[in-house]
Amino acid sequence: MGRGKLKMEMIEEEKSRILTMKKRKKGLIKKLHQLTTLCDVPACMIFHDPTTNSTSVWLEEDPDQVRSLIEAYKAKKNDPSGGVREYLLSNFFDQRQRQAEEELEKLRKNNVEGMFPTWDDHLNFMDEAQLRELAATVRGKAENHNQQRRRERKHCGEGGGASSKAAMADREALIGARSQSRRNGAKAPWSSAITH
Repeated sequence: MGRGKLKMEMIEEEKSRILTMKKRKKGLIKKLHQLTTLCDVPACMIFHDPTTNSTSVWLEEDPDQVRSLIEAYKAKKNDPSGGVREYLLSNFFDQRQRQAEEELEKLRKNNVEGMFPTWDDHLNFMDEAQLRELAATVRGKAENHNQQRRRERKHCGEGGGASSKAAMADREALIGARSQSRRNGAKAPWSSAITH
């Protein structure tokens, strides 16, 4: 059976708080010792105990190294080129948000490319004559579609009767409202009512 989740708030009972502080301090010193030994990283820890109003330093046996680390930190902090960079919790969340947004953008792009591919690999294996024939076919289909749309508009505009004119006006109003809502970034609730 594992330990329960620890609440990150100050421990109210003073005895428990002091005991926890001593245990955690020992744990920090152990971790810092491991870091300096395993990774050959110079480090020190300054710890102020508010209960006894005392300050303790880890690396007590080498105060010169502690002093040199503090001086190096101060020199870099005062350096305008930004030698020391503070990494706060807000920086962490900003970085995570940027990563999530980049990942989302990548997924959106892949989704759009999957739904609407812009290139067919079969085109790579066609010779010039086949590509010209394909282009002519596509142009012809586009022209036929445009002619059909012009005939529909002409039919609705002339002698199509009052009801077909009203239907065309309603359709154009819906299409206009739909395109306006898309420009504003919202999907029109009546967009499914538009028939093609």
